[in-house]
Amino acid sequence: DDTPPGGWSMGIAEAPDITGPWTKPSGGINPVLWGNQTCDLRRQRPTTTCGGLYVNSVLPPGPHTNHEWWAYMDAPVNANDEAPLVLFAAKRAVGPWSFKAYVLDGGSSSESWDYGRFSGGSVIYHGGLFHVMYSASATSQNKNYEK
Repeated sequence: DDTPPGGWSMGIAEAPDITGPWTKPSGGINPVLWGNQTCDLRRQRPTTTCGGLYVNSVLPPGPHTNHEWWAYMDAPVNANDEAPLVLFAAKRAVGPWSFKAYVLDGGSSSESWDYGRFSGGSVIYHGGLFHVMYSASATSQNKNYEK
């Protein structure tokens, strides 16, 4: 079976300048993290569908990342296009990448405005703190939530 292990996956391209030209490394290195490596049935709410991962932000090695590459992503992406924010790390940008932690995972809490439903969280490091800006989706259970 030639079918790749499914879902959205993470690839890498490099450029000498922000405007490019962008090139993918040769040698069959992509993808550097297959989407199915992020699947976790306990977190694929409301169904068991695993759509892989969406890369949100990557922090280069430094003292604040334990001198590793840190990739923050939505994973595992569920049927509603939502996911916990997860952290993967690698010694090199081309991997291998390994799971570190779920860093923003609200479960199904109806006690918060976001109902524990996230998408597109971008992480930056500034002033000694990590900050995440993320999108969240309303549901019929929390559409009138105001706190």
